[in-house]
Amino acid sequence: MRDRHIAEVLQKAMLMSPPQDQYPGVQVVTRYEAASNEANLGGDFFDVFKIGPQKLALVVGDVSGKGLQAAARTAEVKFTLRAFLKHSRNPAQSLQQVNAILCSSDTDIDGIAAFTCVTLVVLNLQTGAAEVISGGMEPPFVLDAEGNVRVLEAKGFPLGVQAEAAYSVLKTKLRIGDTIVAFTDGVTEARKGYDLFGYDRVGAVAAGNPASAPLDEVGDQLLCAAREFAGGKLQDDACLLLARRVAAPKDVGSPR
Repeated sequence: MRDRHIAEVLQKAMLMSPPQDQYPGVQVVTRYEAASNEANLGGDFFDVFKIGPQKLALVVGDVSGKGLQAAARTAEVKFTLRAFLKHSRNPAQSLQQVNAILCSSDTDIDGIAAFTCVTLVVLNLQTGAAEVISGGMEPPFVLDAEGNVRVLEAKGFPLGVQAEAAYSVLKTKLRIGDTIVAFTDGVTEARKGYDLFGYDRVGAVAAGNPASAPLDEVGDQLLCAAREFAGGKLQDDACLLLARRVAAPKDVGSPR
């Protein structure tokens, strides 16, 4: 009971959603849903924080395992990544440094070597330029104002697996109205028999929303569609982060 209470406190700290309009120039919505009451102490997490006057870090992660050890590992990954990103202009190098630390750690979860999958996006709030780095996570995608889906095929090893792993940056740009959607595999691996909800269905559900749809409704619909596909209950924890570029006050009236 004591371990469970500690794990619950740690998990809540990992899942504190920022106000949707906290950062001028971007709206951010996060969603988390546990697989069941018995499995609500997983290692899925998200994070949103400034790393410079005009740069915002968007993170979605999934630590292997459940319970107190997974929650502690989640805190280690989240705040170590924050520290490196705030002191480096190279997000890929920051992820590489976190990976090296995790690989040197002797932390196991239930006797099995722990690993962490992560998607990291660094967004310039003024220009819309984005740097995308993957650590073994499902690739995020961009949903544009016309309803088109553009997959961001960033690739990389999960953290804590290979100490020499190198991480590369995929560069893209968000226009006003574009939304970046990042998520853990609890969404794509929602299961109906042997059939998975899958990546294509996630994109199709997102694209089915009108451009004017509020961002929180898009997030709710994605989780709802995955849950309904699985017969009303997810088999694994699911985490979503959606960030839509909007016109900041000084951008109003500027060309798209």
